[in-house]
Amino acid sequence: MLVGCGGAPLAPGIAPHDAVPSVRFAIANGKTVRIIRTTDVGLVIERAVEAPDTVGRIFWLGPDPTVWLDVGDLRWPNMRNPDAEPTGHEGEMGVIAATGYAKLPPIAWPATPKPTEDESYGMASEVSWDQLYSTVDDQLIERHCSWFGGPDGGWCMRWTYYRRFPLPAAFTTEGKEGGGWQLPAIARPATIRAAIVDRAPAEADPEADADAYHPEPKKTLRCTIGARVVDWPEPDEYDTPVTIGDPIWLSTDPPVFASEQNTWSGVGPASDPDPTVFEGCDPSKRYKRVAGGPHGLVAIFGAQLSVRWHGKDVGTSPVGGTRVAFEPSP
Repeated sequence: MLVGCGGAPLAPGIAPHDAVPSVRFAIANGKTVRIIRTTDVGLVIERAVEAPDTVGRIFWLGPDPTVWLDVGDLRWPNMRNPDAEPTGHEGEMGVIAATGYAKLPPIAWPATPKPTEDESYGMASEVSWDQLYSTVDDQLIERHCSWFGGPDGGWCMRWTYYRRFPLPAAFTTEGKEGGGWQLPAIARPATIRAAIVDRAPAEADPEADADAYHPEPKKTLRCTIGARVVDWPEPDEYDTPVTIGDPIWLSTDPPVFASEQNTWSGVGPASDPDPTVFEGCDPSKRYKRVAGGPHGLVAIFGAQLSVRWHGKDVGTSPVGGTRVAFEPSP
């Protein structure tokens, strides 16, 4: 069950399981970040902190979670909604401390040389936007783009890197993005099967240019329960190329799995891997994302929250979120 700071039940619970590890995690929902602990009697809210703007990303590498506010489009941070009212906190970074939200001091980024005509194809523009990411060796790095340009949507041509964690903070070189916890291996339920198969090709257009570009055959995720067969995703209006990952099982009973996919609009970079969570053979309306934690813990979240330990229920909440980060744990 999910209980509040004083121990009062907030939602119907589930039976506890032996040896559930006691680990904290942070879940962001809008401007609110809740710090929740897993226990053998469910989930316990330790505190809730309000940030000054919507939390776009959250990381937990040090003693407290670090948040990145109002990040806009993660691939195009300079392209925020022009009609949105400015808050003064766009792109701000801060810490969710025991005393509340604490803004991290901004960085005085050094000037960088303009890319040459050959580098930029004559299309370099001076910009100023930052990104925050974690590395495979558990560093938290903020990087700053100062020049952007090039054909086909362009790319950042000048990055500068600053290590936020571990301390002491300092300018650094690029670190390999990654890290995080691995998801536990969960057996596929005997009653359901999900696999990646070739999608049936669309009918050829008799008026199409024979020399036109023809993409590789696409894949679909085929899920079968009994006599019911579901193919996902359905072809979209523009037939956007999609790369679909193999099913990752999160729960045996009830059957829950996730699959990552990448899309590309034809301009700029492809999307980052984006998971879809399935309950049975249907895309879930309750859960949109998955975050692995230590000791076999997994948070499945979206409109609601479910935490599982090696596939077993630990606790649920009717209030979910958009981002989750587990605290460091040996």
